[in-house]
Amino acid sequence: MAGLAGEAWRCGVDGTPDHEPVDTRRFPSSWRLTFRYDEEGTVELAGREEVPMVAPGSPGLIRSDGGDYSGSWVELQDQQGRVLFDYVLHDPFRRLLAVHYPPGPANQVVLGPPRRGEFTVVVPVMPEATTVVVWSSPLELERRGEAAREVGRFPLPSGSRGTMDQ
Repeated sequence: MAGLAGEAWRCGVDGTPDHEPVDTRRFPSSWRLTFRYDEEGTVELAGREEVPMVAPGSPGLIRSDGGDYSGSWVELQDQQGRVLFDYVLHDPFRRLLAVHYPPGPANQVVLGPPRRGEFTVVVPVMPEATTVVVWSSPLELERRGEAAREVGRFPLPSGSRGTMDQ
């Protein structure tokens, strides 16, 4: 399985990128999406605000349909379910903790207890995008390398509104 964290591109057999990155500078507005989650990793879209800013870029599209990718990310999809944009997330469920056990010289990363929380993602307002999908590998330590599965799917409003929804 391929992990997401260190990958900038997915390459084809000949070593060329499968997809070009999305140039987010083409979209002057972004959605600031706030997601809440519970101890089991159940996700809900808790807030959505359109902001006048360019979203961070994406390294390229991830083929989540049948792929073997692990990690966590969000996708913007069109009405036909095609991925328009994706953004890789680093530990959005805040399960990894850095701890120090004296007299050891280095910190260790351990899996923390399940807890409730929230995370925020900024994605471009793309006219074709109708849905935001959240993907994540299982949260248990021994299963973190398994293929991600869809953990949330939420509609986006059509067109930009310039207002906040909560």
